Amino acid sequence: MVLTDRWFTEVDDECAIIDVAAHPVRGTLQVFLSGAGQHEHPPLYDLILHGWLRLTAGAEPLLRVPSIAFFLLGLWVLIRLADRMGGTRSANAVAILGVAWPYGFHFGRLATWYSFSFLLVALLTWAYLKLVDGPTKVGWVTVFLVSLALVYTNYFGWVLLGCLAVDCVLRQRAQLQRWWQPLVGTGVLLVVAYLPILRAFRRQLSTSLQPEHSLSSVLFSGVYSLYSVFVSESVAPWFWPLSIPAGVAIVVCLIVTFLRAPSSARNFLLYFLFSIALMAALGIVNTKRLLLIAPWLLLPIALAIAGAGHPMGTRYGASLRALVASLVVITAVGWYGVATRRFYAAPRWIEPWRQVAGQAADVVRGGGLVIGNNPSFFFYLTYALGDPQRERPGTFRGLLPNSVTYPRVYSPRQWDEAGRPAGSTTLVVNGLHFRTPSASTDEAERWLGQNCQQVGSQRMVPDPGSSIKQRYSSGVEQPPWRIVVLAYHCPVSGPANERSQ
Repeated sequence: MVLTDRWFTEVDDECAIIDVAAHPVRGTLQVFLSGAGQHEHPPLYDLILHGWLRLTAGAEPLLRVPSIAFFLLGLWVLIRLADRMGGTRSANAVAILGVAWPYGFHFGRLATWYSFSFLLVALLTWAYLKLVDGPTKVGWVTVFLVSLALVYTNYFGWVLLGCLAVDCVLRQRAQLQRWWQPLVGTGVLLVVAYLPILRAFRRQLSTSLQPEHSLSSVLFSGVYSLYSVFVSESVAPWFWPLSIPAGVAIVVCLIVTFLRAPSSARNFLLYFLFSIALMAALGIVNTKRLLLIAPWLLLPIALAIAGAGHPMGTRYGASLRALVASLVVITAVGWYGVATRRFYAAPRWIEPWRQVAGQAADVVRGGGLVIGNNPSFFFYLTYALGDPQRERPGTFRGLLPNSVTYPRVYSPRQWDEAGRPAGSTTLVVNGLHFRTPSASTDEAERWLGQNCQQVGSQRMVPDPGSSIKQRYSSGVEQPPWRIVVLAYHCPVSGPANERSQ
């Protein structure tokens, strides 16, 4: 995964999290204690990443190393858990699934909270099942601490804790009187320990939840997310010759897993499917959030493959062959997409932002001016240009265009506030963006088109699925070209041409 990192572009979520994680810890904590919050998740992973950025001075090749380590450690925990539940065959099945999993190969590397939450859910599942087998004080403390880390990493962790509480009640119906006091007490302690960021959590609920009113949108987003957690985003559903066999294989895999997995693991499959359905209904489902709940998919599949709890009869042999065949098809389709790099549902993985940023850096060094709106572009431009205001060697203050500034490098808003300066060469780099209003970029292009001479145009990375995604994207623009670079020749506009801080 480390060796293949350069194959996959830093995506917008990574850039936003890395940028803010470089800020002082005190400021991050104050944002949450004040109730404002930041991003769409609690601060625990950001604080861990901050420490890593300080340790490595933000070295680009090392940014994803912690996430890769968390992902592999999470797989190791699942392997140990599967061994405990179903023996060596189950452990081997998890190991093979984890290594061959296209989705994990993509999302397990990103410098975000995804891998860390994957590890925490794996640890929580292990601690919970150990507690169920034999409750002890150490067991309850372990469950409490891992649960607290989970809800301080992802707000949706509360839903997963709710699933485990229901599971505990179902498993311990005959001894519920013995369990209800420590169960309720642990829940109360979690709420008390969560009070420092409770206001930030409530604010996130009020601002980010966008329940879907269209049944077709709910179904599309839910089914697409379920498809992606198997195949990954390397093969889009609209490439029918590949996606139809993969889709049929996914259905077969889920049915056989539900029928053949032992009941203790089957429940986790149901919780996994419930979580996706709830995310879809709330309007928050997307592929990046599924690594959080993925342990509850891998574990039942592995136990079904191993036949844990089932006799090795003829019927089991037939279902095993069907399950293995479906996984082979799913894996082959996903890895074929990785190898060819032509069928991505989200071309963000393969957008050539490093190349574009290198071109823009040359323009800036030559006295020109650059206006951009894409986080990945600014990520690579930061490393291409360096930080002229760095306090001392070996420090990392964040990314362009906000945490770090550079002469003649602007976002559309900054360019407008600076009085619309222009250089002899002015480059507008327009990519898919979620945090920069498209109107500001459109206005910059319109103004430059009226006051300067356009001397170049590049369109890169066509998106064949733009019209389909536009229909179900909840207002997010999905252009047919992922990157458009426009070059203008303008009269030099004077002192405003130089911007520094």
